[in-house]
Amino acid sequence: RQMCIRDRVSTQSTGIVGASLGLGRWDIACEILSHTKVTKQDMVGLWSSVASLQWEQSLRVISMCPKYAVPYEEFIGHLLTNGCDLVTLSEFLESAKVLGDPSVVAPLLKEASRVENWPFALRCMEHLVDIGSVSVMAHKTFLHLCDKHTIKKVVGTLNDKGIPLQALTIEVLEECSFE
Repeated sequence: RQMCIRDRVSTQSTGIVGASLGLGRWDIACEILSHTKVTKQDMVGLWSSVASLQWEQSLRVISMCPKYAVPYEEFIGHLLTNGCDLVTLSEFLESAKVLGDPSVVAPLLKEASRVENWPFALRCMEHLVDIGSVSVMAHKTFLHLCDKHTIKKVVGTLNDKGIPLQALTIEVLEECSFE
């Protein structure tokens, strides 16, 4: 019975958040979210309303949610395509303490590669090593190949083959031809 009451309160709160966002009142939505427990399912349901906001407003709405409730893959892509720069976004994600998840780092790395921000892409790769997503040896091999063929060529070849950089292994690198 207690679970049902909590579910009803959560549903009512997300309904009010959705209505606030629908009226363009992201500030009210933020206030409600700061006092409400939402789930990832709730945020997925609200996503179209959040995505209709400017990136700064979306960032504020998302910042009011617990990190487990944020659909980061959609969120990161939305912010980057709507004008948020990589540094601002990575600082936000770092302060939210979610950069330990490779699925959060991956969209940043993908965008850095797309816009050819190679220093940022290399920092993302180093971070993937730090969090254990990419081995030290795979990273060293990747860097060696970048020195030999250029990072643009190596990343381009891996992207063309559909190999996500966050899942890089020595075996994958050995199978690729960068000539």
